[in-house]
Amino acid sequence: GAPINRARPTFSGVTQDGQTLTATSGTWDGTQPITYGYQWQRCDGAGLNCGKAFPSPPSSSNTYTLTDADLGHTMVAYVTATNAGGSASTHSSVTTTVVTPANTALPSISGTAQEGKTLSESHGSWIPKSPAGYAYQWQDCDASGNACTAIAGATSQNYTATKADVGHTLRVLESATAGGITSAPASSGATGVVKPGTPAPGGSGGGGQGGGGQGGGHGGGPSGGQSGGQGSTTVPAHLNKAKIRRLLLKVLAAKGNAGTIRGVLKHSGYVFSFNAPSPGRLVISWYANTNGKKMLVATVALVFHRSGPAHAVVFLTSSGRSLLSGITTMKLTAKGAFTPAGHGTIRAMKRITLKP
Repeated sequence: GAPINRARPTFSGVTQDGQTLTATSGTWDGTQPITYGYQWQRCDGAGLNCGKAFPSPPSSSNTYTLTDADLGHTMVAYVTATNAGGSASTHSSVTTTVVTPANTALPSISGTAQEGKTLSESHGSWIPKSPAGYAYQWQDCDASGNACTAIAGATSQNYTATKADVGHTLRVLESATAGGITSAPASSGATGVVKPGTPAPGGSGGGGQGGGGQGGGHGGGPSGGQSGGQGSTTVPAHLNKAKIRRLLLKVLAAKGNAGTIRGVLKHSGYVFSFNAPSPGRLVISWYANTNGKKMLVATVALVFHRSGPAHAVVFLTSSGRSLLSGITTMKLTAKGAFTPAGHGTIRAMKRITLKP
C-alpha cells in the first residue's frame, strides 16, 4: 500500500528574508523505494489562514530560500511520499517565527563624540536591498560600550550629543521595515567616550540639548515621531507617586492594534508613548510563564534627559518572538519602573492578555 507516516517532517533554518529553510522527509513505513516531494505554504503570523502550497507539482528539493513575498508570514513544509502502492502527504509544524527583513551589515556612526556635536547614522545592509523605511533609537552606554539604555526621543538618523552623554559612549539601533513587517534592531558599534563641549569664548560650556529627538524614523518604522521632550530639567520637589503609577499602568495595558500579537510581531515589539514627569529612567518588561519558568518576552530601558513625552518600543527578545509566533492569545505579566533622577523607583505591574 501507500506509505504511512510515523513521524512528521521537521525543518531548520532562520526565518529571515534571503535565508534557506531545509525540510526533512519525516519517518515513513511502506514498500521501498519511497521517493519524496516537497512543497511550502505561507500562513499568517499566527500560523493560520495558509495559502496554496507551492511549487506545484512538488519538488524533489527539500530546501526553500525565503523571498520578499514571505515577509510577515509563517511557513509550513508539506511532504508527499510515493511508492509503488500510491502516495500520501503530511506537513511539518508551522515555523516558530514570522519572516522578517535580514540584516547583513551593521549600521555605523560618523561624527565627533563631543557634547554639542552632531553624530550621523549610516544605514546597514538589509535583505530586501531597499527596505520601505528605517527606524532609529540612540543609546547611552558605559565607557566600554556596554550596559546601554535608550535615550528618550532620540529616534532620528542624526543625534546631537548632550551634557548628559559626557563620559558615556553612544550606539544607535536601526530597524528596517519591508512588506509591512519590521526587523529586530541591528546595533552599530559604540562611539568613543563623549567629551565635554568646548567652552564658548568668555563663558562656560553649553548645557547641551534634551533627549535628542529630531523626528521619527522614515517610512513608518516602530520608533517614530516625538521630540525628546521640551520640559524642565529640574526634578520636582514632591513627585506624585500615584500619578507616576497611573502613567506606568497606562503603558503596561498594551492597548490598541499595537498591543495585539499581530501588531507586536509586525513592529518587533510594542510601540508606546510615555510622558515623563521629570528626568529619569524608565524600564518596561514583559514576562511569560512557560512550563513553570519565567521567560523575558520583551523589554526596554529608556533614559529621559528632560521631562516630556517620547515614543519608544518594548523590543521582543528572540525567545519572545518565537513564543508569540504561531499562537492566538498569550497571557503576560507586564512590569514597569520609573526612577526620577535623584529619587527612589516607583513600580507598577499589570497582567495582560495579547489577542490576535
